[in-house]
Amino acid sequence: MEELLLEELSTKARDTSLVWLFALLSLPVLSFYIVLTLNARNLPEMDDYDAILHFITQFTRTPGVSQKISYFIAFQHVQYKLWFEHAVVLLDYAITGKVNFLLLQQIGNAFVLLIAGVLWLMFRPPSRTKAERLLLFGPVLFLLFAPRYEETLDWAMAGLQNLAVLFFSMICVYLCGRKSNIAFVGACLAEVLAISSSLNGFGVAVICAAFFWQRGRKWWAVSCSLLALGALPLYAYHYTAVAPEITLAPHEAVWRSLLLPIAFLGGALGKQTAIAIGVVLVSGVAFLTWKRWYVADPTTMYAAYFVVLTGIGLGIARHDGGLSSAFASRYYIYSQLLIILVYTGVLRIYLVRLRESRWAKLSLSAFLACTLLFCVSSQVAEFRKLHARMTAIHDHYVGWVKTPAAVQLVSDQFIERPRPERDAYNAHAVKEFQEARAKGLYSPPTE
Repeated sequence: MEELLLEELSTKARDTSLVWLFALLSLPVLSFYIVLTLNARNLPEMDDYDAILHFITQFTRTPGVSQKISYFIAFQHVQYKLWFEHAVVLLDYAITGKVNFLLLQQIGNAFVLLIAGVLWLMFRPPSRTKAERLLLFGPVLFLLFAPRYEETLDWAMAGLQNLAVLFFSMICVYLCGRKSNIAFVGACLAEVLAISSSLNGFGVAVICAAFFWQRGRKWWAVSCSLLALGALPLYAYHYTAVAPEITLAPHEAVWRSLLLPIAFLGGALGKQTAIAIGVVLVSGVAFLTWKRWYVADPTTMYAAYFVVLTGIGLGIARHDGGLSSAFASRYYIYSQLLIILVYTGVLRIYLVRLRESRWAKLSLSAFLACTLLFCVSSQVAEFRKLHARMTAIHDHYVGWVKTPAAVQLVSDQFIERPRPERDAYNAHAVKEFQEARAKGLYSPPTE
């Protein structure tokens, strides 16, 4: 076995093996960011027109500091208040004098690497050596850097919302598991940033309060709750509720609200297997909890609870849209993350026993191979989609610049046939695009 071989090697040889193993596991990460960097464009896409261009044009037009603060708090995109994202946009504007979508895309993409760093901190299986821990961490990297959530990548608005809230929520849960006062302050800060990133950031406040309460830190639990309650009036400030797309019968609304979270949590491999995988993952979370996951590794358990809670929230908020609401590519990262956390919980509870079984060792090896295959195949397939999407956005813009009378600038350029129901938003998007460009707030590519 590899473990016995490593024990016989010298310290220098072990270090060399560790370096090579780290280098091999880093290859999917490097390919991930190389492709994203090569395909990024300084062009807005879909919700960027409203969430970023409309925000910055109106913000610069608003007079006075108090009015600007009021506008910042009140601005709403669909049902979200994207305070963190808008803070990043304003920082970009303050430093460069313009909005740079290329930079915003790269900041959003970087949150995937930050999430990987938090998962490494959480990853504490009872491994014998550093090499074994690193090898067991392989499936975590392969699952996370399989870009099934391609829609979120190289998209400024989505990256700064969806990926940011995941990172801040994961680091918040991790810090809740630490004992120092500094960690508590860090957890509170991360909670605030999670809430500022997206609506489901409020869920991490519930998770952290429960985590602190379990650990006997009741005043810390109360403090986390008060932070979230304090943010609610700010969220409610000039908030406009989004009307449901359709009105459903009560029994159908309940059924969809139950089924949609399962599909959301199981979407890693696509809609064909979403329900089955979702049932397996939720059952896995319940089983591990029954096996005292909260004692063996409460940090990963509460992180998994956050993902499940997000799925429940989506089921309640998006039930009128049907199961298709769960199959947006940007949501697949939640399913991949839940697989990672369940895998981590299994290792934490069962790794010692797994070493004693030859079949278990073969199963772990097979899982490592399957996740590697999943990562490679996903990068090949999804990055083709990303390249096609970003190329279409660029080519459509170039066509509009050259022949504005013949080509309509629309917010969803990568869709071959613009949807009629988006005509009103497309008109709004063109207006914001032209106004931002005229004011010098945004300079698109010249060709």
